[in-house]
Amino acid sequence: MKLWKYALIGTVTVHCGVLVVIPAMAQQSNPPSISILELTDPAGSDDDPVISETTVQQPKVTRESAQGNAPTVLPTAPRSVKRLPQNGDVPDGDALGGDALGGDALGGDALGGGSNRGTGPEKAGNPATEIVRQRFENGAINIERTVAEDAAGNFVNHGAYVQYNIKGEVVVSGSYQWGKRHGEWTQQIPADAAQRLHGSLDKGFTPPFVSKASFANDKLNGTWAIVDGRGKIALTWEYANGNRDGNSVYFDSHGKVLQSLTYRANLVEDISALAEARKEVQLYNGKLVRRSEEWYPGNTGKNNSRQLKTQESLLVPFPLNVLSSDWDNHQVVYQQSDTSKPVRHGRTVTFYPNGNRESEGNYDQGKRNGTFAWWYSNGQQKVVGEYRDDREHGLWSWWHDNGLKEATGNFLDGKQVEEWSSWNQMGQLISRGIPKAANGERSQVANRPEDDNKR
Repeated sequence: MKLWKYALIGTVTVHCGVLVVIPAMAQQSNPPSISILELTDPAGSDDDPVISETTVQQPKVTRESAQGNAPTVLPTAPRSVKRLPQNGDVPDGDALGGDALGGDALGGDALGGGSNRGTGPEKAGNPATEIVRQRFENGAINIERTVAEDAAGNFVNHGAYVQYNIKGEVVVSGSYQWGKRHGEWTQQIPADAAQRLHGSLDKGFTPPFVSKASFANDKLNGTWAIVDGRGKIALTWEYANGNRDGNSVYFDSHGKVLQSLTYRANLVEDISALAEARKEVQLYNGKLVRRSEEWYPGNTGKNNSRQLKTQESLLVPFPLNVLSSDWDNHQVVYQQSDTSKPVRHGRTVTFYPNGNRESEGNYDQGKRNGTFAWWYSNGQQKVVGEYRDDREHGLWSWWHDNGLKEATGNFLDGKQVEEWSSWNQMGQLISRGIPKAANGERSQVANRPEDDNKR
């Protein structure tokens, strides 16, 4: 025998095989109406019984009716009533992701609520959702996720997402919005992964470790933190639109700050504290400013000492600049110092083997800017000129090794302009006038030293 279930509100009576429903509000002295539900079972058929409803209007009890006059009954047109799912009609609640009769599991009111199917991100309203469960071979739940149809009719993750291990423990949890992670996510990570992310976890931290992060539109957006089994914070990194942006702080098990950096678009912008820093660290546009010295081979200096050849500042990739961040696989790739060639930045000085200066000038991210000067090995001035954006610009002057001027003139963005003059070693004028350089090329009025070591 099948068990039929109906959602009825009010008093139910049975009369000649007909269910008579008196609504609660009608259980007064003068009820306005009653509902009659009639079951019709087609003979010799396996089809489900058909249910029809008839609403009967009840007139007020008048003095005539009280004296025995029968009231007039005016039936309304019957309308169909939706039968609730029964055993054998639909899978059980577990297969549906909830109570088989529950509106949430069915994506709407089971008693006739609408299904907003196809309500994608571009459309308003609450979409119909379903809970999908993936299982291990032993039947235990592996992944439990909520899906909905997008505007194109494709099922995408939309709502809660939980992943379990074989023991039934939650290992990953979070939520989606139309196929993209959104909001807070957590996952358990191995101790070696936590050590790799932190770099110097001490023994005061206790597994298991939990990685927590905030997402927006499937990108890291907010705080990514690593916490141990006792709730001790190992690190916190700030992200914006998928990039490391803001403060990144590393702690020891006592809560002491080991390292504190400020990022902008994955590049280190400022250092408040640096682990194992032995000297002052200077940064420029996310790159490390490093002083470099090159020495002549052997002892060529005074008193048979080592002699400095070049002293300069170089911009090198900072090893803590972030290239990529992968929260799912708990990995962060940092920029390596040898991934790009260093460039000069700041003051550069070269020396002769005898210790006298050969040249001096300033670089801005590999480009010469400002005053540059050269000398002869005896210390006599050789050339002085100006650079702007790696091009000669302004007044330039040359001298012979006897101290007499060799040439002078002006440059404009690397091209000779206006009047130029040149002299021989005796001081006699060789030429004077506007250089006749073809196609804007420099005329060789004097030998100009080139920076052969320019990076």
